[in-house]
Amino acid sequence: MAISTRLILVVLPLVTACAAAPTAAPYQHFAQYQTKLQLDVGKRSPDSAFEPVDEHTSYGIEAVISQPGARGGLELGLFYSTDEETRDVSGGRTKFKGTMTEFSVGGRWEGDLWYAHSRPYASAGASLLFPKYSERPDSGSSRSDSGWAIGPYIRGGLEWTLTDNLTIALDYRQVLLSNIVHDVSFGNSHADANYQQLGIVLGWQF
Repeated sequence: MAISTRLILVVLPLVTACAAAPTAAPYQHFAQYQTKLQLDVGKRSPDSAFEPVDEHTSYGIEAVISQPGARGGLELGLFYSTDEETRDVSGGRTKFKGTMTEFSVGGRWEGDLWYAHSRPYASAGASLLFPKYSERPDSGSSRSDSGWAIGPYIRGGLEWTLTDNLTIALDYRQVLLSNIVHDVSFGNSHADANYQQLGIVLGWQF
């Protein structure tokens, strides 16, 4: 794939994020923005190269910044997912562990309120990911591989307003094409940092 095409696939989500970000004149005060802090918990399914630790539990913290009444905003996120399992391998016990750290930036859109104080939302942006995989047998040599990748993410969900400040959401998130810019190698296997995730998001707006 041509370098120009790779750059387009990475830069396009960032352009989308910038377009959705709140803008203001330099003299306007920060108080004209509203911020929502979000805590995420979910189940993440990364690439099969993570087997047998390919069903991660994911935790995240995010900030959504927008102007009051605006449908678009900027979202910034930090996520960490992990899975570990111990199996009998070649007559001994081996502990497998997989983790993934992720930094993301994107643009967010929110719809009108629906029934029961719910509203749909959707996001798109770019993620910087750091996957890691390790095998630690009771006896013998351990093996650990790590890498990095960049890929676009898409996201959507339904959010319920519980109070003036408190929200809860059912959230779906997916990272795609993370092997275009940089491959991840686990031993002799080429992998990517793509994943699908279903989670619950608790938000506090101020």
